[in-house]
Amino acid sequence: MLFRSEAGSEQDPLPDLIELPPQEHDRPFWNGEALIVNIKVFIIAVDLNLRTLRVHAAKKYEEAVGELWRTLSFVRSIELFYGSESCERNQWPIRNTMVAVIAKNATVLLRRKTFRRLLTIRGDLATDVLSLTVNADGWW
Repeated sequence: MLFRSEAGSEQDPLPDLIELPPQEHDRPFWNGEALIVNIKVFIIAVDLNLRTLRVHAAKKYEEAVGELWRTLSFVRSIELFYGSESCERNQWPIRNTMVAVIAKNATVLLRRKTFRRLLTIRGDLATDVLSLTVNADGWW
């Protein structure tokens, strides 16, 4: 069906996340796709061994995640990162940023079925978050 909503389907389990954070007075709207774009650039930079681009993409991700952690873009960026075979997650500070944001906002995120589903599917992510929650330095 052309107009069928996929909000409740198993394919796209993200209906319980907001699309964009509220706009601050005298500030432009955040690009809702910023986290996804920066993760894609980061993964490409890792694949091509472009250190400067990798560092820049990680920095831009870190800047945006503080505003966009409640969005669909955050969950999808995590899926991209943890699903990437080229990224050895233990060595990248961007992973630490993701995990720290999740740990800091766990109370809100765990109320969302989408995020709970992500943790169920990505056991490695759940382990990383639990590790940071129990031990401030994480197990890595």
